[in-house]
Amino acid sequence: MINYRNVRAERAADLRVYSDDATSFTIEPRRKLWYSHMVLKALLERATEWCLARSHRDYGEPRPVAITIAQRGGFYLDRFKTYLEKDRRNLAAGTNTLPRNLAWPVVDLDLITTAPASNVAGLQLADIVSGSFSRAVDERRFHSCDTRFVANLGWRIARKGKGRRIAGWGVTGLPWNLWEANLSADQEKLFRMFGYDDEKLVRPGPILPED
Repeated sequence: MINYRNVRAERAADLRVYSDDATSFTIEPRRKLWYSHMVLKALLERATEWCLARSHRDYGEPRPVAITIAQRGGFYLDRFKTYLEKDRRNLAAGTNTLPRNLAWPVVDLDLITTAPASNVAGLQLADIVSGSFSRAVDERRFHSCDTRFVANLGWRIARKGKGRRIAGWGVTGLPWNLWEANLSADQEKLFRMFGYDDEKLVRPGPILPED
C-alpha cells in the first residue's frame, strides 16, 4: 500500500480490552489494529475468491478453506475474527464501504488459526513472496526497484479464461487507483507486469467540451 490511509478507521474510538475478571480493562488504541486488519481482509478477499472458483471447478460446490495466519506481535486473532464478522454483517445489510468482499461460501471463522511461521512451510513461502515484492516496489526503503526475484513469480500468478489473462487475485495495490500514488517508472512497470493497465495507472486527463 503506497501512501494509503483509511481515515474513517483511524478515527474509530479506542478499544477497551477487559481482563478475566470482566471489570478492569486496558485501553488499546484502535489505530494500532486497523491497518493489519484491513490489509489481511484485502488479501483474503482475493484468496477466497480464487478458492471459491477452484472449489466449484473441482467439487461442484463450495468447500470450507483452512486459513493460517503467521503469528506477529500486536496481532490478535479474536479481534480479527470480530472484524470479519462485522464485515459479514455489513455485507448482509448492504452497509459495507469497501469495493470487494470475502467469498463467504468458503470461509468458516472457526477454521482461521495462527501459527509461528517457522513451523509452517506455507507461511515461509508467503514470507518469501511478500519479501520479493517488497524489494521490487519499496523504493523508499531499498532505494531501487529490484525485480530479480519477483519476476520469477509471474508464471505462478492466477490466470483466467482462454487468453490466460492475469485474474487480478495475485497482486493488489492500494490506493485502488494507483495513479493517485505517483508511482515511479520502475514501480509502474512492476504493476503492469502483474496485470495492471492504464485504467488504474494513468491519471485521467481533463474532459474537454465537445465542439
